[in-house]
Amino acid sequence: WLDCRAYPVVNDEGNVEYIVEHLRDITSIKLSEKKLQLFKSAVDYSKDAIGMSTFEGKHWYQNSAFDEMFGVIGDDPTIQIYADTKQGKEVFSRLINGLEFVGEIKMLNKFHQVIDVFLRAYPIKNHNGDVIGLVGVHTDISERKDAEKKLKNSEVHYRNIYETSLAGLWRTRKSDGKFLKANLTTAQFLGYSSVDELLENAVASDLYRKPDDRKRLLAELEEHGVVKEFVIPFILESGEKKDFLISARDFPEHGYLEGVVTDISAQKMAEKALAE
Repeated sequence: WLDCRAYPVVNDEGNVEYIVEHLRDITSIKLSEKKLQLFKSAVDYSKDAIGMSTFEGKHWYQNSAFDEMFGVIGDDPTIQIYADTKQGKEVFSRLINGLEFVGEIKMLNKFHQVIDVFLRAYPIKNHNGDVIGLVGVHTDISERKDAEKKLKNSEVHYRNIYETSLAGLWRTRKSDGKFLKANLTTAQFLGYSSVDELLENAVASDLYRKPDDRKRLLAELEEHGVVKEFVIPFILESGEKKDFLISARDFPEHGYLEGVVTDISAQKMAEKALAE
């Protein structure tokens, strides 16, 4: 790119004798303008809401995503879009003092509803390091936060069901039968007063009255992936004999088994008594 300027040189009679041309290479300027235009387009059409303020905090620019999220907010963002005005002023105070702010914050959308926003706010500085403006990039994370809350609630609900179930729920290491996870019912079935005591001491493979039963269980799991209502006689650490009904699933990619156990010792005793 060249900036071309031409000037006529005239004589005393007013006739043009020659022309002076001035050429200046402006390629770097044009490339910079192009980059600036690309940057402006990126900001204008970003899905994140981007707003800019003067050093004093007076709002002067917002992109279309900002319009969609917050609407028209006036000169003072701390009053219009922060759910907690005090927190908004603290954010702007950091920026004015040359510090950035990155974090989650409660803000008000254009309908004056509280939303969760991930805010990246930075001071704009000149070559001398003086703050000359402020910029904020806002991402609405309300859906993600809502999903996290629902997931947490479902995890709590599942944990409550798991821990209070009247059925014994368990997870054992496939290689040796070491208990990795269990509920209190399983621990009590096997003669322990707590889950921690069970996990510390119990190995399922040591409890089989007939070691071949575990081999049959593992063989069926290898073939089918699941077993249902598999009757296994156990002998507990105390020497007490019990009969259990087990349903289990193999998780070969994780190296463990998970299942449900029911104590059918009383049923087995009743059946034996009737048979006699």
